[in-house]
Amino acid sequence: MYQYALFDLDGTLTDPKLGICTCVQYALADAGIEEPDLDVLEPFIGPPLQDSFQEFYQMTEEQAAKAVTKYRERFETKGLYENEIYPGIPDMLASAKQRGMKLGIASSKPTVFVEKILVHFQIREYFDVVVGSELDGSRSKKEEVVEEALKQLVTSGIKDYDKCVMIGDRRFDIEGAKAHAIKSIGVSYGYAGPDELENAGASYIANSVEELQRLLIGKEKLPPKDEKSSMQSFFKTWQVLFPILLYWTICNIVLIAGVFLIQVFLGTQENVTELLGIEGTGRVSVGLNALAMLTTIPFMYRMYRKDGNPPLTLQLKKSASVDLKKNTKKLPYLLILILGASVALALNMLLSYISFQNISSNYQETSAMQYSVSIPIGILVYGLIAPIAEELVFRGIVYNRLRGYFMTSIAIGTSAFIFGMYHGNIVQGTYAFLLGTVIAVCYTQFDTILVPILFHAAANISVFVITHDRNIERLFNRPLNCVIFVIISILTFWQLMKIKKD
Repeated sequence: MYQYALFDLDGTLTDPKLGICTCVQYALADAGIEEPDLDVLEPFIGPPLQDSFQEFYQMTEEQAAKAVTKYRERFETKGLYENEIYPGIPDMLASAKQRGMKLGIASSKPTVFVEKILVHFQIREYFDVVVGSELDGSRSKKEEVVEEALKQLVTSGIKDYDKCVMIGDRRFDIEGAKAHAIKSIGVSYGYAGPDELENAGASYIANSVEELQRLLIGKEKLPPKDEKSSMQSFFKTWQVLFPILLYWTICNIVLIAGVFLIQVFLGTQENVTELLGIEGTGRVSVGLNALAMLTTIPFMYRMYRKDGNPPLTLQLKKSASVDLKKNTKKLPYLLILILGASVALALNMLLSYISFQNISSNYQETSAMQYSVSIPIGILVYGLIAPIAEELVFRGIVYNRLRGYFMTSIAIGTSAFIFGMYHGNIVQGTYAFLLGTVIAVCYTQFDTILVPILFHAAANISVFVITHDRNIERLFNRPLNCVIFVIISILTFWQLMKIKKD
């Protein structure tokens, strides 16, 4: 295990894309250069700004210095906080400190800005030293920053440099480590280009915060530490369960208020089912559930973003992107829709063949209520509202928090189990667990919340439309069709993993 660890900031501990790229855009506009696409400006994340303006826009030294000044004009007031901490980072830093490691920051960003960002995200306490560049342009090269950070961090002298490691997302971090003969870990979840870290000579590659934690401190769990350890376990459990409790509470408040208002409108306190009939009650229930889920979305999205997750966007992470110049930008999303529909239909057929639906009377009642509405209404509720609300909670918040505390495989299984338990009956619970497992795997690969939302939407719509009419369901529900959908699922999943690998 390492004794000392130096971390880059941008792209390693935090995702600074919006802040940095918008400020670069602002500086370029001042120089008469219009660049509307922030993605084009991603190479500015990591290296010294002065060098980047000269390299990417052929500016002279004087022009680049003026652009840096203009960049900082916006950055120090606004861009500084247009930043998100990667999920799992605080927990990883805390674990490293509890194991006795000394941690430091070695960033090309000016030290004054680094300090403010660390304080803003409440992780300053974990670092023994913080070293960045100077506002006057000195100590801007990565090897100079690493040298100063090592001098401050490793007080016992150069003899202990073999116990050090540098962690970063760009080749400059790896080269800075090599200049002082220390090991390096390149993190591919940042902003490195294809094979950039490998070509730079990184000692190890971490594809996620979880993998980085294992490389730094191993797989073993922390030994119990009396009351503090118990409190940490309680806090983690509460962090995972609280969003579900909040979601459930909001939904029930809306449902109870809805029933009360209906009774007031009808001018009676009698049972709504007796007044509206079974079919009418089913439609009202679907409507109230839709309203309840809609109400939760702003709260859940706020919590999701507060955790440091990226906004809902059509842009895939760089590590999972495809060649946008070849109009293949939408291919992964199309495959996700196909995979969601094929997996859902295959699972429904398999469960139908073993008569699994018949073991729960609760499921029969829930199913009757769901199918009491027309296809257009069902598509709106089950194909749009429900996927957004449920995926924000169960994948966007719960799964991401679990992923920050445990290995990915454990996080996938646990989040899927919670998703299944939430449905309240063994039939829907089993289906939701299996579906939730596949959704979480896809989410892990592409790391944008749009993936689980689209998967969930395709699954719900395909099943609802096919099974809405019992005659169509009987014609469709054949062994050969089940086999076909299983094959489609396997091939589509394989193609998605191939895109991820490429």
